[in-house]
Amino acid sequence: MKATLFKFPIAAALLLSTLDFQFPSALAQGSLTPPAAPAPTMKTLDQVEPRTPISTNTTPGDLDSLFKITQPGSYYFTTNLVGVINKHGIEIAASGVTVDLMGFELVGAAGALDGINASTPLINVTIRNGTVRNWPGYGVVLTLVDNNGSLERLRASGNQGLAGLRVGRDSIVTHCMATANQTGIWADTGSVISECAARQNNADGIRVQGSVVTHCAVAHNSDNGIFAQQGSTVSECTADSNIGDGIEVDSGCIVIGNNCYANGSLGNGAGIHATEVRNRIEGNNVVNNTRGIYVNNTFAGGSLLIRNSASNNPQTGSPGASNYVFAAGQTFGPTNNLVGAGGVITNQNPWANFSF
Repeated sequence: MKATLFKFPIAAALLLSTLDFQFPSALAQGSLTPPAAPAPTMKTLDQVEPRTPISTNTTPGDLDSLFKITQPGSYYFTTNLVGVINKHGIEIAASGVTVDLMGFELVGAAGALDGINASTPLINVTIRNGTVRNWPGYGVVLTLVDNNGSLERLRASGNQGLAGLRVGRDSIVTHCMATANQTGIWADTGSVISECAARQNNADGIRVQGSVVTHCAVAHNSDNGIFAQQGSTVSECTADSNIGDGIEVDSGCIVIGNNCYANGSLGNGAGIHATEVRNRIEGNNVVNNTRGIYVNNTFAGGSLLIRNSASNNPQTGSPGASNYVFAAGQTFGPTNNLVGAGGVITNQNPWANFSF
């Protein structure tokens, strides 16, 4: 054991003496000069928020607007904005514009014009996410946006123009609320209004022509809850306590799956009222209205009325009204009166209308 320990240093020395060391060249360093300036590691402000704030510097107004958007792009609010006399709050004069209110308010003032106004024929304009209130004109008016107008998650209240929210053809209005305006929401042909609420407006809650209204709630409006014209579809909406009709249509409309309660308090309204011809009124429930379903067209041709249910129409003190009031010439499923029948349905016709 001791002999082995004495021999190891000698063997190690012999091994090391045979190596060719190149330590200085193996450890040589490259150039310390960088090939280029260091690249930025943080995002620019434009990359973090690639939109334009609405301000006097970025969107200056003119003689009839507080702020004016003249270039396509995405714009946003950074604070509440208040109108001034004889001016629109925001005038849009370019296609391809999105305005995000970012939860802020655009508030009118005495003698001001519209809250947001499209001043020239445009396409592809979206307004979203905030409140537009107390304008002497419209809250938002995009009637000149003739294709792809969009209003999303807006609250319009106290505006005194013809409507709180007004869009042109082929537009979408979704998740909006309209309260205490003239008409609440008004759309032209080819539009869709969905998931909206219209309450306590001075005229109709929602007004459309050749459009779709679906999954909306309209209540306590001073005229009709929903007024739909010429080829519109109204589906799965609730109309409650509107002074005029819950839902009024003229011709070629589909009214399906709606719930209409306590409408027509002036004494001449109905849960559902068809004034002209070629409508399909199906699967609705009408309760406690002055009239239930009222079809009074005097034109040639009639409407189809099937699978509806009605109860307690008229309200107390409204003479001459009933659950179903049909003018001559209509096509309808048999009316099965279950009042006092103990809830037993004896008519097996799948197209029957029921009173209960």
